[in-house]
Amino acid sequence: MTKAEKAFLSQLRRRTAILAPDLRRRYLSAFRLLREQIRPSVFARAIETGSIEQLISEQLGDAQLGEVLRPLEMQIDRTALRAGELAVKDLPAKFQFGVFDQLNPQVITATRAMSGRAIMRFKNEIRQTVRDAVTEGLEQGVGPRTIARGLRETIGMAPNQAQAVRNFNRMLREGDDELFTRVLRDRRFDRTIRKAFGPDGKGLTGKQIENMTAAYRRRMIAHAAETEARTITLQALKTGQRLTWIDAAERGIVNPADLRREWLAVGGPGGDGRNRPEHLELHGDTVGFNEPFRNGQMVPGETDYNCRCRARVFTVTGSDI
Repeated sequence: MTKAEKAFLSQLRRRTAILAPDLRRRYLSAFRLLREQIRPSVFARAIETGSIEQLISEQLGDAQLGEVLRPLEMQIDRTALRAGELAVKDLPAKFQFGVFDQLNPQVITATRAMSGRAIMRFKNEIRQTVRDAVTEGLEQGVGPRTIARGLRETIGMAPNQAQAVRNFNRMLREGDDELFTRVLRDRRFDRTIRKAFGPDGKGLTGKQIENMTAAYRRRMIAHAAETEARTITLQALKTGQRLTWIDAAERGIVNPADLRREWLAVGGPGGDGRNRPEHLELHGDTVGFNEPFRNGQMVPGETDYNCRCRARVFTVTGSDI
């Protein structure tokens, strides 16, 4: 990793520490409200009658979820705009300008596109998490009422995270030692679990399993909020860089035709062991300021989860700016 890359990643970490906490709080608040709105009795009837997809469409459709997630979407917008303000400081002196114009139509469009993608992903994940919970419950012979009561607990986690909680619950019931590899488990229970499945143990009680699973679930939801806030903030910071140049162009400070953008992967063409192969292939891809990269993205990783790639902006003469 070059010195410039280390400096860039260090800057990302500092700015993420500034912007991510508000997003995390808004994320937790939005999903807490959504859990409160889930009515188990209504979902139980839908499961019994085989009309769960219809209910998902009615109760968890784009319009319904959009209303609940609107405060989170607004916070994502604010984060992107704040990132634009911070990015102004990165411009060379000759391109510096005063206040970042948050009302610039192009800035608004780009900001809303970013937040819209994030919210749509959340909507799809919420619906899929519910489907997965219902499907697995029915396959295991769990009653509709029990399945419905558990749906609230899945909200706030992506499908794979909700599955991890169900797997953890199974491990507790079976005494599977693999559960000790789960980083998010509450280690205060380890001694109790080992004793329960030791030579003289009789396994865990239903109440113990419920409490341990609940603790794991809480940590998973907190982890999801932290990860989402960090991921969205990272994307906002990269989007903010582009918004700043858009604003500078609108002010006539720079001509977009004179600018080029180059896709840079962390660690260069060889990467650092954590890169997506397809992003390593894009390293060095150079396009005009208003042209997408070869994969169709305007901002590196804009549709990819937790991407660390970035764009280097330079002039047609090849000089960094």
